[in-house]
Amino acid sequence: MRNARLSQGAVLDGRFEVIRLIKAGGMGAVYEVADRVLNGRTYALKEIHPSSDPAELQDAKDRFISEIQVMQSLLHPGIPKVSTAFLHDDSFFFVMELVNGTDLSRIRKERGNPGLPPHDVVNWACQVLDALSYLHRQTPPIVHRDIKPSNLLLRESDNRILLIDFGIARATNPIEGYLIGTPGYAPPEQQMCKYEPCSDLYALGATMHELLTGVKPKDFDFASFSYLGVEVPAPLVSVIEDA
Repeated sequence: MRNARLSQGAVLDGRFEVIRLIKAGGMGAVYEVADRVLNGRTYALKEIHPSSDPAELQDAKDRFISEIQVMQSLLHPGIPKVSTAFLHDDSFFFVMELVNGTDLSRIRKERGNPGLPPHDVVNWACQVLDALSYLHRQTPPIVHRDIKPSNLLLRESDNRILLIDFGIARATNPIEGYLIGTPGYAPPEQQMCKYEPCSDLYALGATMHELLTGVKPKDFDFASFSYLGVEVPAPLVSVIEDA
């Protein structure tokens, strides 16, 4: 049944055995799985629930196949590698590199006072910019569309930032009239269903503001650092405001 959680021990595509649920949301879920073909090597299995409208299902399948082909072609240290994909019970699944780490939203909540040190935020932002630059140079440009702290994962082994949750990222050719993104991080043009590489830069600026201040962004409304009593170097303030 669609939207039902996969049980531990379930095997999909004849090879991927579910170990545990990592996280779940309205559009799907992410599981840790073991590949029986590759001696139990572990991966992340992302499940996406398409539209329940039968008239839209075939179009959704075609888009999914197209997206996966693009994702499999991506080679960048800041982007988890996608290995394979398949359909099961009208849900879409893709298998990707399992990253052991913590998302920046959780790090901010655990370590923030209330925000995080500027040198950490700048380091992470530079890594995100490198990955976004790679995506935006593709033909056509790939727009992530949902940059925010919870979609930026800090890998424990080497302190590298990885962009996650590419389930909604597509080569720039959006579905007409369908909003993708998160309020507060999405710029005005994105909330009008227009997606451009600069949308990701705005979202990164909003993300940096939150990480530095501990305050979640509101739509197009960012309190100044001085008003919030947060000391941030002037050049960094300028960069964030320009985003």
